[in-house]
Amino acid sequence: VSAVCQQDGIYYIQSTPDFSRDYSIRKYALGKSDESYEPLFEAYLRDCGFYDYRVSAEGVRLVLARDNQITFQDSADGSVQTWEMPEGSGFSSYRVEGISEDARQVYWLGDSWDLSAYWITDTPLYQTDLFTGKSKQLEVPPKPEPYMSVLDSVFFEESLFFTARIVYEGGSDLGLYRWDLTAGTLEACFRYTLEPAEDPEDEEKQYYREDYLHNSLYLDKETRQLGFATQVNRLETPKRLFRMDLSDGKAAEIAVNFSPEPNPTESIQWKKHCYQWNPEGSLVLFGFGSSLYGVNSRGEEVLRIPAEGYDPFARFLPEGESLLLLTADRVLRQYRLSDGACLASIDLTEHRDNVSVYGDQVQLSWVEEDTVALFTGWDGFLLDHTGETVKIRAVLEQAIGYDSRNDRFFVAESESYSGKPATVGSFPRYTLEDLLEKAEEILN
Repeated sequence: VSAVCQQDGIYYIQSTPDFSRDYSIRKYALGKSDESYEPLFEAYLRDCGFYDYRVSAEGVRLVLARDNQITFQDSADGSVQTWEMPEGSGFSSYRVEGISEDARQVYWLGDSWDLSAYWITDTPLYQTDLFTGKSKQLEVPPKPEPYMSVLDSVFFEESLFFTARIVYEGGSDLGLYRWDLTAGTLEACFRYTLEPAEDPEDEEKQYYREDYLHNSLYLDKETRQLGFATQVNRLETPKRLFRMDLSDGKAAEIAVNFSPEPNPTESIQWKKHCYQWNPEGSLVLFGFGSSLYGVNSRGEEVLRIPAEGYDPFARFLPEGESLLLLTADRVLRQYRLSDGACLASIDLTEHRDNVSVYGDQVQLSWVEEDTVALFTGWDGFLLDHTGETVKIRAVLEQAIGYDSRNDRFFVAESESYSGKPATVGSFPRYTLEDLLEKAEEILN
């Protein structure tokens, strides 16, 4: 790097990462690089889990949960407020479930993990008013069955959807329920009878009965699809894949007619962040062992792709003809659905150093028909798929989310070790015309 210091900034020459003969002249100047950047609030981010961030556009720009505090900004007047959680709660004892549609209420569980093996009364759900700071425990609806336990839960549009196991004499069922948090009602959306063991008296065969596949409940907000699955107990082999369309309440199921191969070196075979149905219900993705599988509506294997690592992330692209897969090697790959061919391979470390590859810290947001935003922990990548292959259009440094209603990206500055908090802010997504206007202003 060759640099020169002038009164208006520092100019330097930089070559491309592959050290070819392609060079660019860059400049660092004092002050904000983008006048449209809007600082929201300061926060200590180093100790926060990525899944504690909640983005909303109505009333609240960003909600940050850390230890026993919730910080948010009211977009009406720009004020920033921090509320203490009720006494006795903390990062290890609660989990934020979601924000109401009017962005006034935040819902959180009195348990940092899930509702597993409990009824709702054992893991209470609280509601905190972000404008007053007052919290209350929500009244739990009566238990619809005498012997039932909650398995997985997900928050969506003022409701808590959860799967539950119902046990009765002679068998057990799997149910999907909707708890309307506004009306306080509980509705049964779906019920399926789990297949018993071939010989209930044989203890060994009991291990191979059908059971709920834990961590299989997922929500696709873009297509309003809710998915979950059952497994062959003990083997964790997927047995049935279920989907409910939240728009019309219709449910569909697929019986898996093959045995996915487990990975003997991994304790968890099911890959939670690879499970997704396409909007038509004709193809389902799921990760198992060391592979990503594609299953058609008849339960047949039509696609198998290597997916090594602890927690890979896979999603369909909006065009419906290919998928994206991010694996432990920090390489983002695009595969064609029709034949499994690899269309593109992007090493994200060539653009950013510390790319997170754990599914819990990865999200994919639809921006436009030909554009998606991939967020990997503390960084984002704007991906263009106008052609057959995906390309990186822009790198979003320190990006943590996208507000689709206002078309803005949320970013957080790198937190220093001096003990000072970091600033969380946002800036708009620019069109090509916007950038040309900015360039003209600079040249003039």
